[in-house]
Amino acid sequence: MIKRIGIIFFIVLLAFVYSSTVLAQDAARYEIRISQISTLETPDAMVLKTYFNILDPKTSLPALDVTPQSAQVSLPQYNYTAEVPVTRPDVPIYVVLVLDASGSMSGVAADLQKAAKQALENTPNDSFFAVVQFDEEIKLLQDFTQNISAVSFAIDQYKVSNKGTCLYDATFSAVESLQKAPTGRRSIVVFTDGRDENRDGKQCSKHSFQETLNLAMESQVPVNTIGLSFKEGNLNEVELNGLASSTGGFAAIVKRDDLSQAFSNIMDVLKSQWMIQADVYPRRGTSQVLLTVKISDTEVLSQNYSINSNTDYPGPPSPVRAQLDGLLLNAVEQSYDVQFTLTSPELVKYVKIEVWDKSAGAKVGEFIYENPQESNVFQIPTETLTIDRGYFLLISAISKADNTPFEIAREDDKAVKEFKHEFVFDPSSVFPNLQIQSISERNNDLAVDVSLSNVALVGGLDGWLIDEETNTKVEGSDFKISEVPETSGTVIIPLRNSRVPNGKYTIVMRVLSKNEKVFSTATYEGVTYTAATLFERLWLVFVAAPIFLAAVLAVVVAVVLFLMFSGNRQKALSGTPVMGGQLGRGFKAEKSSMPLPLADEEPVRKPQQVAPPRPVASPPVSASPSRPPAAPLKADATLIAGPAQNFADATLIGSAAVPPLVSIEILEGPAGMVRQTHRIKSFPFVIGRNDGDLVIPDPHLSRRHLQISFDATRGVCLVTDLESSNGSQLDSQYLSHGQSAEARSGMLLRLGPNVVLRLDVQK
Repeated sequence: MIKRIGIIFFIVLLAFVYSSTVLAQDAARYEIRISQISTLETPDAMVLKTYFNILDPKTSLPALDVTPQSAQVSLPQYNYTAEVPVTRPDVPIYVVLVLDASGSMSGVAADLQKAAKQALENTPNDSFFAVVQFDEEIKLLQDFTQNISAVSFAIDQYKVSNKGTCLYDATFSAVESLQKAPTGRRSIVVFTDGRDENRDGKQCSKHSFQETLNLAMESQVPVNTIGLSFKEGNLNEVELNGLASSTGGFAAIVKRDDLSQAFSNIMDVLKSQWMIQADVYPRRGTSQVLLTVKISDTEVLSQNYSINSNTDYPGPPSPVRAQLDGLLLNAVEQSYDVQFTLTSPELVKYVKIEVWDKSAGAKVGEFIYENPQESNVFQIPTETLTIDRGYFLLISAISKADNTPFEIAREDDKAVKEFKHEFVFDPSSVFPNLQIQSISERNNDLAVDVSLSNVALVGGLDGWLIDEETNTKVEGSDFKISEVPETSGTVIIPLRNSRVPNGKYTIVMRVLSKNEKVFSTATYEGVTYTAATLFERLWLVFVAAPIFLAAVLAVVVAVVLFLMFSGNRQKALSGTPVMGGQLGRGFKAEKSSMPLPLADEEPVRKPQQVAPPRPVASPPVSASPSRPPAAPLKADATLIAGPAQNFADATLIGSAAVPPLVSIEILEGPAGMVRQTHRIKSFPFVIGRNDGDLVIPDPHLSRRHLQISFDATRGVCLVTDLESSNGSQLDSQYLSHGQSAEARSGMLLRLGPNVVLRLDVQK
């Protein structure tokens, strides 16, 4: 019985040991190998990037079928942990192939070239390669390039010489070259078949193994080594393995037939790198970092490493941290795209962005963006900005909990609630710009030579003429041009049929976007225009439509035929005219009271006797009634509303000029104000963008744009432009700076390009 119990106990013990071994093997299926660490110290935090591989510890080969799910970066001594995503590297990789060309390589040179060229078929994305061969000298065959064909050609130029092997100097030189490379990952692939020695058996390199190793570790350059072993003792395997493991590289000692596989494995290592990025807050000096990577629900890998900081970071400013990633001018939308990232955006109710004029110290805009995300692009219109003027943004994140701003940034080691960014508004490189070179008259149209920039954004041109004598817009002179030239050319302003009279004009031309917004405006003064005469217009009509010419000719022919027909009919009725009155013109005309006989036999009537007129007495002339004398005026008489006369002591009481009732209706303007009516209660009455009796928040209005006043002497209302930037217009009359004009009921008042008001004046 005891023997049976012992057997059962032994079986259970074996099962426990086996299961423990299996669990231990499963737990150690993979490991993390860190190849490079990048730190960037900003005023608010240290940006930490860590590049690593997930390897099979048994083979030291990359686990190509494993995809990390998430990661954590912890600074245990500061009790700080950040959840971060795991991504592929976001920077290029620079790789130096360092190939042994000493005399011992003569028998395997072709195999080396073949293996290296095959490895180029499996290179990482966004990679740059350089090729170096070495013996007792170091020779650059190809500098860094993305052209794989050029790299392959350089490998073909590899040649063996009967010299020694300066392995350490070649590796040291490759590390130095990578220190000068642009920002990115680095890696060296060293191939050799021997020790660092010359033909006499002494060390060939000036630099030692330890110097080379220290430089590679300080520069964070992983060194991958491939040693070709063809006889025992030809390699220093300890140094090759130590150089790779200490720098985060891959090491392989292979036979001649395994060269291609060794190069391929190294390319797999380079291609399978992962990256994490986190904002951390270390103190000055060296800090320990724990990287934890989750690869499945049941398996987590971790690796410790250290970082150095020159700044004491007190920690994140608040649960919500912000970063301005970019401020880009959007020409199509005529706005700035504010690229803004937030941590914990679910805690933020809205983001507020204020735009301030730097020199004036005035706020020119405020914008609210509700429900922000982790990554945001906020649009700020540029309509209120002035070219080449300095501004700054104040960005704040408002809490959902208590409507107070978070401390989203740090300034001078102090937490701040507003993120400030300064900029100068300079759209010249992005927005289309128009220049008018010259203007000439062509067939009663105006040919305008223009030059345009960024034509791809232009939807067309429009404009009008301004009479330089009256400073008013010319009626019927509006034009719109949809076909614009590429960079430079001629556009035609059609005026021949516009009835624009002769005169001297200023041309106003605007560049429009595809959604009808105005990019820029150009003017050209002193254009003399000669309008087409009536006959020129008729000729143009006839040329354009010959049917009208045929109709006119038909009418003329019809009139001539009618006159000819009427003349013949008159002749038929009255007989042939007697020489047009020429016959008998010499006889004196005598008056005769007797009618002439029409025939010889017709009797002549006897003339009637007319009695002489009888004198009649004139009627008596009646005397005209006399006007009674006017009553004399008293010296202290008072005239009420009568005409002024020369009375020394008289008092004239006239009707005083009473201001009329004036109201303003907004026909066009900002959303929410259209159809609003505002009554003027007192004069003068000022309209402006942000200062006046009536404030209209349109970006094209000046701060104080226009004034309405009452002239008591004349009893009329006057409108005066207050030197506005975009001008004022009363009906069709443009008001120059400081110019006043009489305002009557029903007149339209245009302020800038977007605001139209209607006046109602009741006397």
